[in-house]
Amino acid sequence: MTKQREIAWIPQPKSIRWLPGQFSWDGVEALVISESGDDRLLTWARALREELAGRLGRKLAIRTTPAVEPGVWLAATADSDVSSVQLDLPESPEGYVLQITPTMLALAARRPAGLYYGLQTLHQLLADMADESPNLPAVHITDWPDLSLRGIHLDLKGAMAPFEYWREVIRTLAHYKINALLIEYEDKFPYERHSDIVSPGALTQGQVAELVELAREHCIEVIPLVQCLGHVEYVLRHERYASLREAGELSQYCPLEPGAATLFREMADEVIAAHPYSRYFHLGADETWILGQCPRCREAVARKGKLGLYMDYVVPAIEYVSSQGKTPIIWDDMVWRTPDPDRVSQLPPETVMCDWFYHITEPEVPYFLWGDETDMSRRWISRRWREIDPTVIPANARPLEELPEAG
Repeated sequence: MTKQREIAWIPQPKSIRWLPGQFSWDGVEALVISESGDDRLLTWARALREELAGRLGRKLAIRTTPAVEPGVWLAATADSDVSSVQLDLPESPEGYVLQITPTMLALAARRPAGLYYGLQTLHQLLADMADESPNLPAVHITDWPDLSLRGIHLDLKGAMAPFEYWREVIRTLAHYKINALLIEYEDKFPYERHSDIVSPGALTQGQVAELVELAREHCIEVIPLVQCLGHVEYVLRHERYASLREAGELSQYCPLEPGAATLFREMADEVIAAHPYSRYFHLGADETWILGQCPRCREAVARKGKLGLYMDYVVPAIEYVSSQGKTPIIWDDMVWRTPDPDRVSQLPPETVMCDWFYHITEPEVPYFLWGDETDMSRRWISRRWREIDPTVIPANARPLEELPEAG
């Protein structure tokens, strides 16, 4: 059927095989889910039941049945016996198989997250056929993600959207199988110890907890970001923290002012406590352009360089985050802008270096940049960028294709 083959799946499943016939809801009385110990399965089944009720004009029951290894599943059939649900599952914990035949709808996965993503595929199929018969085309879909972490960065600078907007953001991202949400709270987090930082439009403690729980329900890990060194205008604009400014500037802490590290730890403590499900904590640490401007920092840079000053401040902050049971993440730009293998080796091995770049337009980017702001002879970039986007090529950068072999 041509209509079925034109469905705009987002993201596109790995394998879609259309089968003959259609699945009819006639005689189907219940959705059957496997017992898993995860309360989210029942929540997801109820959401599917509500969507189907509008199409079928009746509400299906929900029944549970003992799980059959290896995995979790959901099924619908006019036959009360669903023991025949046996599907060849992908190895990925987020993979799933959705099989619709004339006699049964069956969805199975190794882990609850995989079942959730299979349900999103089913919701997309239902939405595409909303104006047609409630019957579903027979199809066999196998899918799994290429990336284990698929995230979006939300920066809450500036005006704050209504709370319901952020709830809808989470539901929408989850529908398209995003599983990580990096939230840079800035002054929108309800700090208690430093309440003077908090914006009038900030989230409340209850709202943060609700968003974190809503994200968990939708298989999204919320990763909080609190800047440890730069991009702290929202803090330093308050006179209480004026002594922490680097050379009087509002954008960055002075890394040699002990109160800066103390303030970061106190803020991090509150944010970490509010995100019990997150494995990660992002410390930012990017674009610290004014390192070395105050007299003390200038003297330190003369002795150990900007990267040395940077590492002496950032590494203890990373170690503190690790001590709280979180995997630390920092942006990578300050490291590759001032390459120094000896200094870089100071980073704790658990540190995740997160790359950022505004101009990426392809899944595979032929881009490599290594050097500092003054020595352009050490900056390399592929000639292919001249075809893709010449505007991102740094002045005087050398072609990567001419990079000499290691000697």
